[in-house]
Amino acid sequence: LSGAYQHKCKICGFADAEWNDTDWRPGRMEVKLRFGANALVGELNEDIINGYGIFIADNCSRVLVPKMLAYLPKMDPYPHDDRCCTLDAYEIDLKFEVPPDYWSVILMVRVNTSTVGFLPVGAMTTEIMDWNDTSYGSAAAVRCSDFSLGSLVLNLLLVSLLAWQAACLDWTVLL
Repeated sequence: LSGAYQHKCKICGFADAEWNDTDWRPGRMEVKLRFGANALVGELNEDIINGYGIFIADNCSRVLVPKMLAYLPKMDPYPHDDRCCTLDAYEIDLKFEVPPDYWSVILMVRVNTSTVGFLPVGAMTTEIMDWNDTSYGSAAAVRCSDFSLGSLVLNLLLVSLLAWQAACLDWTVLL
């Protein structure tokens, strides 16, 4: 796509302005996504849609991974006030792998219409960074704590206390 264009159909908005990865493992993401229903030229209308597809995209609205992350069918009947955008009408917890050589993703919600299928572009999140915290691990992982002056002083005090207690016990035995 080039030049100016306008979506006639897109979700009415996201419930969150920022999203966080809650999976500490490198290359894996877990993200909660909440969004509102389809708006047709600014008014809520799900008459011609079947649901919503969630894809990984780049910042130019191009799908990076052909496989859809998730699909949410439209709610029928729609349980919310259709005169107002309910930003958390649809909610899903996504678990997925980050594409190779990427440290972040952008999620795109594309409307699936009954007439033309998935629209080529959709509403996009801001960039979501991969948490990638290697300080967590499995119970089998060996972790070494950082050596600090505080732990050295504490260990010396403990050893001194144990030595003093042992000396006192030996002295009472001799009496």
